[in-house]
Amino acid sequence: MNQIKTSFKPNFIIALLVGGWLLVFIMLVRPFQEEPLSLGQWMVLALGYSFIAMGSYVLIIPIQLQLYIRLKQWNFRLEALLVLLFFTIALMPSYLYHRSDVLNGLYELPEFLMKVFLPSAVVLTPLLIFARMYLIKVSEKEDQSVVIRGTYKMDYLKVSLPNLVCVSSAQNYVDVFFLDDGTLQKKTIRTSLKKVEDQVPELLRVHRSHLINTNHFQSWKNSKTLSLTQIEIPVSKNYKEALSTL
Repeated sequence: MNQIKTSFKPNFIIALLVGGWLLVFIMLVRPFQEEPLSLGQWMVLALGYSFIAMGSYVLIIPIQLQLYIRLKQWNFRLEALLVLLFFTIALMPSYLYHRSDVLNGLYELPEFLMKVFLPSAVVLTPLLIFARMYLIKVSEKEDQSVVIRGTYKMDYLKVSLPNLVCVSSAQNYVDVFFLDDGTLQKKTIRTSLKKVEDQVPELLRVHRSHLINTNHFQSWKNSKTLSLTQIEIPVSKNYKEALSTL
């Protein structure tokens, strides 16, 4: 596992699945409450918890993106951390909803955690893991195309990620180096290297003026220079630690 789709749309679909599954579970099983409730009251209860679950998942989407941008990879430890973070974010809003005037719940936080929240987490976790594993599987199998956009609407380059070699800063522009039928090509786009780094988090910064696709690493020419596919790139000592595994 080393890739994850960080775009909003597929992750928002997971948020809808999580909220929808919790809604169905509550309406069918009707757990938690010891006193009898009407159908309308169960619907209000279920919708509230469902929206809280959806909102909590939406909140972790940008966190996932920033982690991926910073670490340039995805693994099982990060996956477990993100799932734990989802439930941590959802806990307090769920408890406040339980104690609100809408539900008038009587549980204190420890009792709510044991009788309401943890059973819900047990129900949600398999679906969440399955959905996210599918997301990772799609990410790893997909021949991803990336789009590097410039200042102007028509100033952009769409290229297959495996063919993207490196991006270099050129004052107010960047030079994008990529393979086309095995030959190195260059396209100049008016944008900043920082914006490209945000648009394509798979790239690794090795110099304040250079980002590289590590899949094109060939060898160290010397202590200050990397040989990539059909091009050489200088390396700054400030970024050498990130290159220790190459």
